Amino acid sequence: YTQNDLLIMISGSGETPSSVAITQKAKEIGGKIAFFTTNITSTIGKLSDCIIRIEGKSKDKAISEKTLAPYTSLFDISSLSVLDSIGAILMNILGVSEEDIDKRHASIE
Repeated sequence: YTQNDLLIMISGSGETPSSVAITQKAKEIGGKIAFFTTNITSTIGKLSDCIIRIEGKSKDKAISEKTLAPYTSLFDISSLSVLDSIGAILMNILGVSEEDIDKRHASIE
C-alpha cells in the first residue's frame, strides 16, 4: 500500500478497532480511503476521503425492529451487492480480467 493506492474499507459501525487501525495506517501512508458504511460520522468516516452510505442494519443501528434478518446481515448483503456491481462495471470499462485484479490485490494487515 502506497500513497498512490486506494483502500476500500467496509464497516457498518465504522468503529471496529481493527478496521480503525488499518484506516489510520492508510491515512498515515497518504493513500486515499473509500468507506462503505451505515455510520458516516464514525471514526473511520472522519478519516475517509469518500464515504458511500449503505442503508442497513448494523450493530449500532436497526432500520426496523420488525425485520427477521440477523442484526448485520442486511448491511453485509447490501455491501456485497453494491461492491460486486461496481467491480463488474469497472472490469468491463477497463477491460481487465480476474487474473489482472489478483495481481494488483494488496493487503496492509
